[in-house]
Amino acid sequence: MKLFITLIATVLMTVYAGPSLAKKPPKPEPAVSYPAVPENSINAQTFFLENGLEVLAVHNPGSPMVGLNLLIRVGSAYEDYSTSGMSHMLEHLLFNGSDKRTQAELYEEVDFYGAYSNAHTDMFYTNFIFLIPAEFLEEGMDIQTDMIFNSILPAEKFEKERGIVMEEIRKDRDRKEWSIGNAFRRMNYGSTGVGMPTIGTLNTIEYLSRDKTYDFYKSHYVPNNMVLTILGNFDPATIKDQLEKYYGKFRSQPIEKFVTTAE
Repeated sequence: MKLFITLIATVLMTVYAGPSLAKKPPKPEPAVSYPAVPENSINAQTFFLENGLEVLAVHNPGSPMVGLNLLIRVGSAYEDYSTSGMSHMLEHLLFNGSDKRTQAELYEEVDFYGAYSNAHTDMFYTNFIFLIPAEFLEEGMDIQTDMIFNSILPAEKFEKERGIVMEEIRKDRDRKEWSIGNAFRRMNYGSTGVGMPTIGTLNTIEYLSRDKTYDFYKSHYVPNNMVLTILGNFDPATIKDQLEKYYGKFRSQPIEKFVTTAE
């Protein structure tokens, strides 16, 4: 009798106790099978070019594209009240032509190769993003290095970008989260670069000098102040030589150390 009661109780618990005791149905197989992710030690390498530029190269043979993300170790934290917004302004200006290419030629080449080029500025870095089909990798390296190292910051383009940035500031002021973030930083860091808005203020941008911006550019946009991440379908055996050819030909120089003191 006890055995019969135990069997009945077990059946009832299995049926009514919920999914924790009931046998779970097998998971359906995914419709698409993905290759296993290879170990990083096989696909990633880090090294420095002869001029001090730091490189992280991650090989992904399954990708049809290559990303060239060039990070410059300078941002709004390196500014003061009179230069607030200069790093962000410079980011805009580097898309406006070089010794080798006009702005129109730069944009035409990017479109011709099916590439994508963009950038953004933060407190401690400025990042330039370049995505290009793998078969045009060296063409992409040539375009990106020309932009980053050879820009001329034409005076007429400077005024155009000044107007664009000031309009961005007006739009940002309409967002509560932007105002709250700026108030918090100003309260904690005062009028240091860290306490000022990355985009600058209407006043600082209005009086920003093209010559001072150019000096800032030449002081900070040097290879030993940069980190390049290259990700995608490239030849791991030759990538360092390719990077030396395009990125390694520019001269390193002393860079200013970052120091800030809250008021």
